[in-house]
Parts: sequence; structure tokens; C-alpha cells
Amino acid sequence: MKKKLVILLLLLYGSHFTNADIFDILYLTQIKDLYCNLFECCNDKTVPYKLESLQSMLEIKLYGQHIAAEVVLNAVNSHLRKSKPQRPLVMSFHGANGVGKSYVSKMIAEALYKNGENSKYFHFYYGLADFPSNDKNKINDYQTRLKNEIQESISNCGRSLFIIDGVDYIAPHVLDAIMPFIDCSNCAKKIEKNKSIFILLTNTGSKAIEEELLRRMDDGMKRESLSLKDFEMIIIKEVFNHEGPFHKSKLVQSDAIGFYVPFLPLERQHVKKCIKKAFRELNFKATENLINIVLEELRFSPTPNFYSTSGCKRVDQIVGRIYYKANSLNDFNAINNEL
Repeated sequence: MKKKLVILLLLLYGSHFTNADIFDILYLTQIKDLYCNLFECCNDKTVPYKLESLQSMLEIKLYGQHIAAEVVLNAVNSHLRKSKPQRPLVMSFHGANGVGKSYVSKMIAEALYKNGENSKYFHFYYGLADFPSNDKNKINDYQTRLKNEIQESISNCGRSLFIIDGVDYIAPHVLDAIMPFIDCSNCAKKIEKNKSIFILLTNTGSKAIEEELLRRMDDGMKRESLSLKDFEMIIIKEVFNHEGPFHKSKLVQSDAIGFYVPFLPLERQHVKKCIKKAFRELNFKATENLINIVLEELRFSPTPNFYSTSGCKRVDQIVGRIYYKANSLNDFNAINNEL
């Protein structure tokens, strides 16, 4: 597209350029294309980098989250295919630890950028690390820092991605700093902010999600038949009334968040898939016996003994310990007696 534009300009205004000027323009255009082939650039040709891969990643690598997969895939695809979106894409991911919130965020980064989560256009914040204090002066500093960094990033790349994890640990009003970028048509108007994506990760609402899931399953509904509408209003009520950064915040009051995405608690069948995947990454095909040994080290909610209390969060560490213990014994068949 850029090459065609350069040629058109040369045809229209070629008489104003010398042969040397034309050579320089064509040369610089080729150099820029070469640079962007070797390194990361932000333009319509390179961002999104491989959007088609997002669907396969969600289908193959994400377990037990059919609602989140459907909402994220459609929302991201819709947003990125618009040349002039009316507003940034803002989503909040709600669920317990280890159910896939961070995992999906990284998938989006992998689909968007050549360098994935290592991209200079991907920005990750964690509440306890980046905004640890409740002191009023510190909160003002956090807001200023957040505004400046978002402004600079979007100025460099309109397709910037911002992930804020550990929202539950952030003091109230810190997140008000992002409001000019996500819900103000006249704010930050000199930058192309509407192409950006903001994702907030929180445990808020996880208990309500679990209770609603159990209630509907007790009523005879299948997990896979449930959809976003079955949980969204429950989540909104929780985030608005729950003490924390969302409590009666501008983010909620102004409807700045486009999607409240529920991540359901994981059952044993889903955790088993995580265990198999962890062993595969060690180039080992796990037996049913090994899988059950790992399951025994995980905690499941007592009433009912159904959902993993930590999702898949501890699986990699447990699998690694068991694998290397068995490997040192050089006998996977004797693992029951040795562990």
C-alpha cells in the first residue's frame, strides 16, 4: 500500500522532483520495508502479526473456558479489522487464580506482534509490583506515570496492548488515569488511541461466578451451554459493590469496560489436560498413574469436591518435581513407592 502511494505521489508531483529526489524516495521506502521485515514495526502490514493464530491457540491451549474463548476471539477480531474503531477495546477478565486469564492475555500479544509478549508495543503492569502503595501522594505519582506511559506508547503505536494484572491489589482511583484514553472522545485527541487494547485481570467476582455455575448445573444445565449473558450482570454487580479499585469507580459507572469476561473454575477433567500438557513439554507422555499422583497434590473445593482451588497454576511446578524425581530414579514404574 505504501509503495503504491509513493508511486502515485511521484506521478502527480514528479515534475517537482529531480531524478536524485525520486531515487532517494524509492530507496528510503525499500529500506523501511527491509527494516520492518527484519525488526518490529507498527503498521497495518505488521500489526496484527498473525491474527489467524488466535483462534487455534484458544481452541488448543485453553481448557474449560468456552465463554472466554468465544468473547475474546470475536471482540479482538472485530476491533482489529476496523480501520477506524470508535473507541479502544477494553475488557476485564474475572476468575480465580490459574484459570487462564494471564494465559489468554499472552495469546493476544502473540497474535498481535512479531515479538509477542516481548514486543515494545506490549505493556504489562502488575498491581503489587507497579502500584503497591495506598499513600495519596504515591497514588498521584502512579496516575501520572500511567498517563505518561500510555500517551507515549500510543503515540508510537496506535495498536498498543496494555495488560494490568493484579487489579485487586491496586488502590482506588489509580485506574482512573486510563479514563482519558478509553472513554473520552475529546481527551488525548492528538493520538490514535482508539486502536489500542486494554485488559484488566482480577479475581473479583470469582466466587459469584462459581456459585452461579453450580446453581445452573444443579438445575440440569450443561457447562458448555452457558454463555456471557449468564454471568455478565453478576460480575458487574460484584465489581461495583466489592471494596477495591473497581468499587463505584468511573470505569464501571461510565460503561468504559466493553466486556466483563467470566473465566469459569476448572474441573478435574480440565486440570488433567494441564497436567498432560506439562508432561508433554518435558517430552514425556504421562500415564494415568502419574496424572493421578499430580492430582492428589492439588486441592479441590470441599463442597462439592469438584473445582480446583488454584486452577492449573501449580501444575507445572508439581509436574516438574515429580518428573525429575522419577527421572533421577530412572524408573517411572516405581514412582508410587518413591514419592
